[in-house]
Amino acid sequence: MTILVKYSRINSVMKLTTKTTYGLRAVAMLAADKNRRPVAVSDISKKEGIPEQYLVQLLHHLKKEGIVKSIRGPQGGYVLAKKPEELSVYDIVKVLEGNVSVVSCLSKDKEGKCNRVDHCSTHDLWSRLNESIESALKGFSIRDLSGTE
Repeated sequence: MTILVKYSRINSVMKLTTKTTYGLRAVAMLAADKNRRPVAVSDISKKEGIPEQYLVQLLHHLKKEGIVKSIRGPQGGYVLAKKPEELSVYDIVKVLEGNVSVVSCLSKDKEGKCNRVDHCSTHDLWSRLNESIESALKGFSIRDLSGTE
């Protein structure tokens, strides 16, 4: 799934970065294990080709938001905190990217608010595009990505 939208922290416009692509691949790998056994960071890193240190940071963010949980010990690692069908791609994108708006005037942040909203000729277009993107991201579950049934 490719979404061609630009993202910049300065103007709060969305682009899906490696944080999201790597995060989604890691979460999909956890979901693919039907037995829901903990998977070591090193195993995820090797299988998905994600630098281990970067993966640790991503998993930390996902853990903090209740997407994954960590299990300590020799057989430890990471597991999903919820069932794969209960997690949407949107959930992961929101955690890893933050604001999910195509233009800054749709941002929920105060900084992004536009004083032209009431008389902007393109506001409805951007609003509908934003709704479509959110709907598409919410329409795919992690189960869909993992290839499990």
